[in-house]
Amino acid sequence: MDEAGNTIPKAVVRTDYDFKNQIAARFAWQTETDAEGGFEWDSAPAEEICFWFEADGYSVIRSLPLLADGSEHEIKLKRKTNAD
Repeated sequence: MDEAGNTIPKAVVRTDYDFKNQIAARFAWQTETDAEGGFEWDSAPAEEICFWFEADGYSVIRSLPLLADGSEHEIKLKRKTNAD
């Protein structure tokens, strides 16, 4: 979702490099968010994985660690500014 709480359909979600621990992405996985701005990875391993989130007009989020534990994770993308 964006900073105002609006959903972002068709945002790209993929596994990413773990910059903090200098670990390459162990899984090559990618999807897009649905019309409600959500996505599911039903076969995700039950461990912490770093993700990359991006959508047109928004700043990219890289190497965000999330645990596939069945809970919902709320990701907020910030609109790009002229400085970005």
